[in-house]
Amino acid sequence: MKRTEAEGISEMLDYTRKLTKWYISKVPDELLTKSLNIEGHEMNSAYWLIAHLSWAQYNISRSIGASHERQEWLSEFKISSPHIGHQDHWPPLDELLVIMSTIHQATLGFVKTLSSETLDEIHPNEAAHYIFKTKRQALYHINRHEGYHMGQIGLIAKVGGATTA
Repeated sequence: MKRTEAEGISEMLDYTRKLTKWYISKVPDELLTKSLNIEGHEMNSAYWLIAHLSWAQYNISRSIGASHERQEWLSEFKISSPHIGHQDHWPPLDELLVIMSTIHQATLGFVKTLSSETLDEIHPNEAAHYIFKTKRQALYHINRHEGYHMGQIGLIAKVGGATTA
């Protein structure tokens, strides 16, 4: 049976996530919540980046019709949110990784159901149109956004002594 476009997009999202999880596994525990300072610039911690990726996939996939269990606390990890000073009430990493996986699996299941016509539909949030205009492009953005932050997680792992690409 021929694979649908939506199934291909789902597979792409999943392969990207698998690589992200590999980089996460390379970050030493002592660096997970540490914000590195690079030439005077405070960088986001690996934990913040993981939660931010979860926030982005949760919100973008919901904006095109996916159904997820409410995760209000994820708004702490939206664009431009503070990345230090709130660690005392963040969930433990193992819990965050379960939530990240749950959001991801629900997104993949939803994406697989989309027709090409649905993917062509204009994204309902006009404010996001400078990044993506269609539902298809919103899914592409989830993937490229994850790749960008995956690189940051990989850099943190490298600083911690991990051998990465």
